[in-house]
Amino acid sequence: MPSLFLRPVMPSGAEGVALQLDWLLLQKDTVIDSGRAALHELSQLGAQSSWPEQPSDIALVVPAEEVLLLQANVPGRSTTAMRKALPYALEEFIASDLERVHIAHGPIRSGQGVHCAVMEAERLNHWIETLGEQGIKIGHLVSNAQLLADQEGTCALLFEESQVVVATADQGGSVPREALVDTLNLLTFKRLLLIGDHLTPMEIGLLEAAPEIDTEDQTPFVYLASRFTTVQPINLLQGAFAVQDARRPVEEALTGIAGLAALWFVIASLAMAVEGAWSSRQAEQLQTANVNHYKRLFPSDSVPITTAQLQRRFQAKLSGAAREAQSSQGFIDLLSRVATSLTSGHQVQSLRFNEDRMVLDVEVLIDTFDELDSIKSRSQGQGILLEASDASGEGNGVRARLRGSYQ
Repeated sequence: MPSLFLRPVMPSGAEGVALQLDWLLLQKDTVIDSGRAALHELSQLGAQSSWPEQPSDIALVVPAEEVLLLQANVPGRSTTAMRKALPYALEEFIASDLERVHIAHGPIRSGQGVHCAVMEAERLNHWIETLGEQGIKIGHLVSNAQLLADQEGTCALLFEESQVVVATADQGGSVPREALVDTLNLLTFKRLLLIGDHLTPMEIGLLEAAPEIDTEDQTPFVYLASRFTTVQPINLLQGAFAVQDARRPVEEALTGIAGLAALWFVIASLAMAVEGAWSSRQAEQLQTANVNHYKRLFPSDSVPITTAQLQRRFQAKLSGAAREAQSSQGFIDLLSRVATSLTSGHQVQSLRFNEDRMVLDVEVLIDTFDELDSIKSRSQGQGILLEASDASGEGNGVRARLRGSYQ
């Protein structure tokens, strides 16, 4: 499924003209289609161009001046304590009242600075509602400065009409073209990356440093979109603004951890399989798949031979069928709620259930630290609390230990 990127455009001297947006369909770094449209044209254009419908596939890239990027040292011995103290650590850097802004943050780890993205809550609501009226439900909102962030020692410049977005590894903002040289002379960098235009010979001559200068061949919007998966910017749509994909219940149930919860019911249903060649083949395929699941989940156990034996094994593993019948808030119920809180992209590594405390510990691989807040928000909608007890980067993703319990 391609990803849809939207970027508001304010044409020069077009005060009072209806808002226009650039749009781009990108699939695996390949541009499928792109264009520019007025806001009221988006709904019809989306239907004609088969735009994605799931929020997770749609991102809005707003101007740098709408999002304040900060890094703060937050006191606290635990992640929970640091999260509560975060707004007050940022208060002196924010011009508005804390009640009027929305603070999104990256991973929170004791003893390390926390990267934050701050935006006026009213402005954030404006974008959500404005696009929502056109039938577009965004799942990501970031600034162009966030997508320009690069490795240490590099300063990226995005030229946009009379403004230039300046971004380094830990900060970014928009400045008028005439103030660009003065701004660059305040920064430390060894390399300049230019997107969308070039520096004039006079501007280069006024630079106090003599950096290496590279020019990006891609157009600005294509470059920003291609950076989305590489940079993994802080998504402003977290916490109170977190968005959940409206995926079909069956699709959710049969993917990720939900597959484990559904597996027990699939096995039970095999005993009542419909007669016929087609159903027989399906039963054989399910039997093979279920046995493979069992071998993967419980490698030290002997392999069950019959469907009935496989069913009994799973009943035993899931804390016993008798206890499940006596309490709706048993392993199956809690597991089902945890499953609904996760998405198809999450990979479950292990499960541990404490019946006495009614707690389910789940070790899962996710894409980014930002997803932890979304998972917690969705779990609360299921009547449970699913919080991260530990999380660390692993490869291109994050390994998180989550603890699920009833509220």
